[in-house]
Amino acid sequence: MVKQEKLEENEENKLLKLSASTTIVAHTKDINSVDVSQNDKLCVTASMDKTAKLWHINLKTMELANAGILSGHKRGVWCARFSKKFTVATCSGDCTIKIFSLLDKSCIKTLEGHQFAVLSILFIENSSKLISVDGGGILRLWNVKKGICECVEEGHNEKIWSLRELPNDINLQQKSEDIEEETDDFNKLSDSYWITGAADGLLTIWRDNTKIMKALTQKEATKKITDQQTLSNLLQQNHLFEALLYTLDLDLPFQCLKILQRLSSDIVATSENDQLQKLINIIKKLSKIQLSALLGYSTQWNTNSRTYSVAQLVLNCVLRAIPPEELMELPNIENIVQRFLPYSLRHQERIKNFRKSAAHIDYMFSSMRLNEI
Repeated sequence: MVKQEKLEENEENKLLKLSASTTIVAHTKDINSVDVSQNDKLCVTASMDKTAKLWHINLKTMELANAGILSGHKRGVWCARFSKKFTVATCSGDCTIKIFSLLDKSCIKTLEGHQFAVLSILFIENSSKLISVDGGGILRLWNVKKGICECVEEGHNEKIWSLRELPNDINLQQKSEDIEEETDDFNKLSDSYWITGAADGLLTIWRDNTKIMKALTQKEATKKITDQQTLSNLLQQNHLFEALLYTLDLDLPFQCLKILQRLSSDIVATSENDQLQKLINIIKKLSKIQLSALLGYSTQWNTNSRTYSVAQLVLNCVLRAIPPEELMELPNIENIVQRFLPYSLRHQERIKNFRKSAAHIDYMFSSMRLNEI
């Protein structure tokens, strides 16, 4: 333990004189880490003797008193950290992280997943999550309550020796810069940064994107609901061609099939080719991504005898609307042709057989009528 004493005030630089107030033998081997609780009443030490020890701090006399031993690791303990929820986390050369209760000093959870010695840990998000780094340069993000790893990142090429959270004033300054410089509102949501230092000589600053990812997920869910409602309105208003474009953008092959089946029925029912020409015009306006998606759906529909007619309608309109040179520029056109061809030949052979059977039945029926006469 070290206490600070100011020199005389009239000295020019007001230097600090440091003197040891307490010296004790805390462990039998090297001490790798020391951390102090938020109320400054406890500290924890991590040692290569496979244990972490808790110490009471007398703030008046600046003396230490043993408060308990945290044991359970099979190898040396590299780091120990207090959380905000009356627990202590330790990491060890046995590739595990253990969560201990401050109430009874028992291990309440063991986090496993690292393949190298875990060298440092850090609580974030009000101690609901934990970051750990190991000797392989890997960084992991843990959900403390569930005890699962939510994210794995390759942070460095060598051992990550140190992991520290940046001070709040730096975070606030960075957040202010984001507000002024970034146009994307999601960049304003991140309020936690930390830094890692490794044996490869690199310092890496990390940003907590948890809130950003939640906001993005919520935005995507809201957009999906809005788009589905728009699609439903278009179908109710019988705006099939606009609805068709929505199904391609939203990647809804089943809805796309239903719309094309309705259009196919209209084309067959009417002798005029207005609907067919409209469909051809719509296909002409499709982007390469939309066209590839439509042909991709059609290859699946073409494998089923109940839906192949829609696939053949799409293929017919595409061949009428898009020049061969543009079709050849599609990224997956070779695969589409290979998937279309065998089933199309099979459907053609089946139609030929139907025609032969129909002709035979017609001939038999005509012969029966002649015999009656």
